[in-house]
Amino acid sequence: MAYIRQELSARGSQLNVTDVVEVHAELAGFETDFGEQLATVVFSGKVREEQGGAPVEFEEVWLLTRPMQGGGWVLSGIHNLS
Repeated sequence: MAYIRQELSARGSQLNVTDVVEVHAELAGFETDFGEQLATVVFSGKVREEQGGAPVEFEEVWLLTRPMQGGGWVLSGIHNLS
């Protein structure tokens, strides 16, 4: 939370826009543990964070969980690989 506050403070009133140029998703793992379902998804692609700037490649692993008895998926963590 402190990191996000610092980033927002440094940006000031400047608008932050991210243009997703290309995105790919791959289910890397799925398991059941302690009454929860856990999914690991690898996202990769290209984003542009400055208007008119060159796209930058990214690769992230997202960890999602949900209760065994149903319900929506909840984002539990993101790991940046690039």
